[in-house]
Amino acid sequence: MISTADQLLAALEPLPHAARLRFTAVTAHRLASRGGLRPLLTALDARGPYERRLAALAALAAGDAEHLIARLGDPDPVVRRYALRGARRLPVADSAVKAAYDDAPAVVRADLARLLRDGSRSGLAERLVLRVRTEYGDRDAALLLPGCSTEFTARLLPEVAGALAFEDWSTLAVRHPVAVLDHAERELAGIPERLRGLWWKRHAAGIAAALPAAPERVLGLLERYGPDNLPGPVSDRLGELVAVDAERVARWFADPRRMAERWERTPGRAVMRRLVAADPPSLPRLGARWFHREAFRVLLRSVPPARRAGFVDAVVEAGDPHKNVRAHQGVLALLPTTERHARARAAIEEIRGERHACWDVWGLLALLPPSEARPRLLAGLRTDDAEERGVLWYQLVVNAGHAGDPEQVAEVLALAAGRLAHERDPVREEALSACAELSAPLLAAALGAGTPAGGTGADALERLCRDALGARDCSYGTRDTIRTLAVNLLAAATEAPADDTGTAAGEAAVGASGSAATDAPADAPGTAATDAPADAPATAAARTAVRLVEALTAHTGTLELGRLGPLMRGSGAGILLGVLGPWLDRAAARGDVTPLLTLVASAGRRAHRIPELQDRLAQALRICPDGVFGEVAAAWLTDRATRGDRAAELLAREPSAAFVPQVLAVLAAERTDLLDRALPETPLPDGRFPAAGAPRPLPPFRYADRWLPRQQEAAVRLAAAVVADDGRGLDERAALLRTVAPVPTYGRSLLRQYTAMEPTAAARVEPPLLAAALDAAAHTDDPAAALGALLDHAGDEQAGAAWSAATRAAAHARPSRVAALLRDVLTRETGVKVTVRKAAARLAARHLPRGAATALLSTVARTPGIHPDVQATVVGLAPTLLPDREMWALLEATAADGPADARRVLLEVNPADLAPPHRSRYGELVARIASVPEEQAAEGALFALRDWARYTPAAGAALADVCTDLASPWNADRAGYGLTELARSELPHPIGGAAPGSLLHGVVDRLLALVAAGEPEGGGRGRDLPARRRLHSLLGSSIHDHRMCAALARQLAAEPAVAATRTALLVRAIDLEASERDLLLSLRALAAAIEERPVLAARVAEDVEETHRYGTPLPGPGAVLAAVRVLGDAGGLVEGLLAVALASVLGTRLDWPEPCRAAVLALRGHPDREVRETAYATVLGGR
Repeated sequence: MISTADQLLAALEPLPHAARLRFTAVTAHRLASRGGLRPLLTALDARGPYERRLAALAALAAGDAEHLIARLGDPDPVVRRYALRGARRLPVADSAVKAAYDDAPAVVRADLARLLRDGSRSGLAERLVLRVRTEYGDRDAALLLPGCSTEFTARLLPEVAGALAFEDWSTLAVRHPVAVLDHAERELAGIPERLRGLWWKRHAAGIAAALPAAPERVLGLLERYGPDNLPGPVSDRLGELVAVDAERVARWFADPRRMAERWERTPGRAVMRRLVAADPPSLPRLGARWFHREAFRVLLRSVPPARRAGFVDAVVEAGDPHKNVRAHQGVLALLPTTERHARARAAIEEIRGERHACWDVWGLLALLPPSEARPRLLAGLRTDDAEERGVLWYQLVVNAGHAGDPEQVAEVLALAAGRLAHERDPVREEALSACAELSAPLLAAALGAGTPAGGTGADALERLCRDALGARDCSYGTRDTIRTLAVNLLAAATEAPADDTGTAAGEAAVGASGSAATDAPADAPGTAATDAPADAPATAAARTAVRLVEALTAHTGTLELGRLGPLMRGSGAGILLGVLGPWLDRAAARGDVTPLLTLVASAGRRAHRIPELQDRLAQALRICPDGVFGEVAAAWLTDRATRGDRAAELLAREPSAAFVPQVLAVLAAERTDLLDRALPETPLPDGRFPAAGAPRPLPPFRYADRWLPRQQEAAVRLAAAVVADDGRGLDERAALLRTVAPVPTYGRSLLRQYTAMEPTAAARVEPPLLAAALDAAAHTDDPAAALGALLDHAGDEQAGAAWSAATRAAAHARPSRVAALLRDVLTRETGVKVTVRKAAARLAARHLPRGAATALLSTVARTPGIHPDVQATVVGLAPTLLPDREMWALLEATAADGPADARRVLLEVNPADLAPPHRSRYGELVARIASVPEEQAAEGALFALRDWARYTPAAGAALADVCTDLASPWNADRAGYGLTELARSELPHPIGGAAPGSLLHGVVDRLLALVAAGEPEGGGRGRDLPARRRLHSLLGSSIHDHRMCAALARQLAAEPAVAATRTALLVRAIDLEASERDLLLSLRALAAAIEERPVLAARVAEDVEETHRYGTPLPGPGAVLAAVRVLGDAGGLVEGLLAVALASVLGTRLDWPEPCRAAVLALRGHPDREVRETAYATVLGGR
């Protein structure tokens, strides 16, 4: 009976990895039952990493909580994971978890947070949040929130939300969906519309995770604050939103205010089917939005055939006429046959005679019956243009496919085979592509059908493909199309029903295809088929598929069949192997296993479940050449259940197979008891592998944790020899150093040989190897141990590589140790590169307790002569450490007189990056920068202030001051953009809108006062009527809301000097969707403003036409036509010109219906000649 560590280790020695773990667990159970486990654990834990991990496993298996509790914060991640698993199963006191947090590295704190996030210890989690937030910051506190109560989470989440990473939100939302959605609603309502898209990207995982708990709330968030493009995680759950309210989902997608219609993520087929089944009223508008995307075809296919024609009509009616939403070939092809024919004929008649319409006509002809379309398509083949001939052949095949008649398809195949032998490759590729797009059952049926010229469709298709492969200009695209055809035919063969004897038609073709392919010469493709013109479709498909596969293999020497896994379900595997068996046999007889490997790769994960395929692989291992032995072995060893036994069987037959990389990987991962055979100093002298002159393979070191210590030592020793070999490439040696690093103990030992700081050692190490060793030091079994050595390179040429590794190593080190090392680097006056200081500052903010981080960073920022880049880095970190007083002081000092780079970093923060309590004060800092003398900083602040105006009045005041200060050197246009954007926003008065007392109204009043007081003229830039110019720039074209434009126009009415600006506002104040009374009021106000100014009237009429020509579809022309009549009947020049402009706008928007044409014709009889000439110049478009 095992009772000591030495006995246990000796018993484990000959076992593979999985068996060692099982044996350890069973032994631990037995010892625990007798009370003899504790001495064993103590003895094992006193040894190396291998033994300590065994001790932790034994303690977990036996339920020894005391041993595991002491290792909750163990630096070895394997030991720590065993301890954490024990803490979930066994009774562990809260005090033990709290103790594990004491000076714990970041990775340990993250593991402890995962331990608590299931909510089973919410009280402990809440107590730890308060402590951890003080000691380590918001990030660590936020990770604990999933384990807290809902009330506690809802209270604290607004304060720490900014510290959560993208992936953390899903965990939190699963536990507390209501708290996450409450926070989302507050945040989205409180940030500018411009930043909402970014917010959705950052929080998409959380919203998606909360959606099942409250889909209606998520739908409401989308309706009020949704992004232009739905993020992937939320899009993946659209089906749940459709189930709640399909109309609201369709209406949201179809909303024209969302600007991403050309590239937005569209739902999958299942969601489309749900939408169509619900048949919401907004579905046609949604179809119009996606009309020019593949999503519309998916949507239309989801509509039952009987409803498709009506749906297409509704989509065309709902679509914008300027976006070419019309029923084209791709749409008509999906309609029922009778409807398709009728609409295609009508469309052909409609475009007959138009220039360059032949391509559209050919596509529409393909939708008609073959008897009606084929003669016209064949007549077009007389063209000299190869591209047009290719399109015509494509449409000929498509036309036969639409007919659904195998004989029609066979006839077109015969035509193509007879005419395309000497055509150009692009023309043949078009014809073959159309054949590959036919449904597999139809194509298979066509192969067995006869042709008018004799023979079958199979003869014609095979001839067509062989001619294409034999052509000198055969392209990759053509070969890939023929491959697709072969796979489609294989699919048709495997889907064929079985006959009365239980034999599928594809299997019935095996003998015929085998003998025919063997006996027929290569130049007689139709031999097998000609004798049996009435072959069953599957038989013809199987035979033709084999012939195409062999032709492709003969042409290229290799072949990729693509993914055949779906074809091998059920009896499909037997049918497919029966069809391809003779091809595989002939290749095997030549010693060629490439076809077999191709088939295995195409079968994918199902390959190991097919006995015949496995038998062929076993046979191939005995006959295959050395060059492909590894590939065949890898295919044979795919099955996890038999992999280990097969590897042992293979080694028994061929001992040197241990040096084949694919076999060695199995030994390293599973059969570790056989790994020693691959680790001798020299391979077998007379072995088959490795080949003479070839380097010996090394075991994959990613499995090193599973090996015995002596195996780890031997493998690292072999790797060390390779790294030291000057004959190997530097890249190979450096990559091997990185690969070996994680091996416990021995990996670190090898790296130390290359990272030693002694001058003599460093001189011998080549720089790429030194850089690789430094980088790999953070990936050893104890990264924290390398942190000091990495920091020693702070001032040399390897500082970049060392500090890249130090970033990771710091996460594994205790904060107290990290603090001491970082303090030394950041306060050292010389010998530290600027890049290193910046990296050290980031590490301090991330890994040090909050108090230590703020103290250290504030000291660094106050250091005299600090490098500007370092100061900018510290300023960029300050917002993450708020509300610390020293960090606020640093930010205020930077805003007042900091360097340009530091101010730029300060301005890169947007409101969504800060917790709500800090936004107002931070916005004031940005407002101060807008008045600094440094131009770049001030311009950046002016651009950013629009985002901060809702949080502090100082932001709006700063914009207003710059815009109205005629002596300001900064770009007043940028301030004006910010002001008008705020006015157009949803923000309440006085920030949004243009009502009296609003921010924009006040700026306009101040500029009008400057205009009225008189201003300089004739000066240079900015000194010629500056107030008038600024007012026009502010209001001239950026505001389009009708009511706001009307209000601003009224505000300008008393100042004649700004008549041009007021006129532009009155043009945009016209609302074509308003009632007749309101529309006439706005038009009369505009007419009064330009009365007795004919030149201005002509220009304004053009502006009306340009401004209102495009827009959303109008509900009806009644009010606008009435206004046109009233203006025209007035008889004046101004009213007449406005009437013509309105009639032209209405005609363009509505595609010139008859009432619009009549209105223009009536205006051609206007009493004023200028009005008549303008009406005559109006082009009446439409169809």
